[in-house]
Amino acid sequence: MIISRIYEINEQMNHLKKKEQERNDIEKLKEYQVKFQSLVNDVNQLIENISYLKNVFDFVVDEKLLEQLFEFVTKLDCMTNLNNLSDTFLTEKIEDYKTIRQAINKIWFSFRSKNILVNIQSTLNIVKKMNPDQVSIYLDHLKLANKVDVKHEELIKFYNAVEESKDFINSLNMKPEVIDFLGKMNNGKARFGDLNDSVNLWIKENGLERKIKLSF
Repeated sequence: MIISRIYEINEQMNHLKKKEQERNDIEKLKEYQVKFQSLVNDVNQLIENISYLKNVFDFVVDEKLLEQLFEFVTKLDCMTNLNNLSDTFLTEKIEDYKTIRQAINKIWFSFRSKNILVNIQSTLNIVKKMNPDQVSIYLDHLKLANKVDVKHEELIKFYNAVEESKDFINSLNMKPEVIDFLGKMNNGKARFGDLNDSVNLWIKENGLERKIKLSF
């Protein structure tokens, strides 16, 4: 009788352990699914943003990096059975993605500075007094999108700020020699000899004498 009871208790305990293990497995699977879906969403967002930046700014990612990215996407597509995933395996995939993303962000940051923002920010700072409130908004929005993997709305806001800043600068009707002078000044290459009559007149008309910096 006692032996039978002990056997029964053991059976119940084993059953409870099995149920607990099943619950743990389900929770772990849910955790994997959340991590995996987050990774997929991040990758899709990155690809969408790269495509957008290519369309609006002619931004081009290194071909080898693109190959790595698309190979990574192919591997994600093959990961259909999450039951077979280990935590280590998923963590490795997340780290692989971070490495690719960081490399792309580095290329974008350099491109953004050298090909998009060159002269725009510094010119806006020089002419800020002409429309301080609006120029401040432009300058704030030009600080956005220093990475590719930001929300898509941030990239759109950045693009709009770039275009509106260019339109604002163009609306000042600066002569080519003035634009040339400001470009030199922004790069620390403006000299006294660059201050011709047109440049001097524009500076005086807009009260920007204290903003001018020369290398002599």
